[in-house]
Amino acid sequence: MTLLMSRTRTLHISKSLRRRGALLLEVMISVVLLGLLLSVTVPVLKSVSQARRLADQRRVAVLELSNLMEQVASWPRERVTIENISKLALSDSTVAALSDAKLTTKATPQSEPTGLMKIEFTLDWTQPIAATQPVRLTSWLAGK
Repeated sequence: MTLLMSRTRTLHISKSLRRRGALLLEVMISVVLLGLLLSVTVPVLKSVSQARRLADQRRVAVLELSNLMEQVASWPRERVTIENISKLALSDSTVAALSDAKLTTKATPQSEPTGLMKIEFTLDWTQPIAATQPVRLTSWLAGK
């Protein structure tokens, strides 16, 4: 009987030790899986954030060029000259939002029968992480 009790007790102790080891193994596997999940998720979130930032910058650029074009379109026709168009400048908010923003203006009078003037605005800026394409807006204004 003593032998039976001793054996039962030893069996009970070894099951308890095995269970503790299994719990440790489960925790280690969970930590490894969590690490793998984070190593995949962080770069994806970073690229999404970068794409959103670039989209916001493009939205600011398009809005700024639209505002400038609307401003020129509201001028009297006599004021719409190459010199006056070249004097246009970017707003402070656009300069703050786009690093090294550069506005390029071009006004080209078309042939005399039509009396149209082609106006082109190009806004370019630098992005340290990714290359950006400049935003261009072209319009034709009718003559006198």
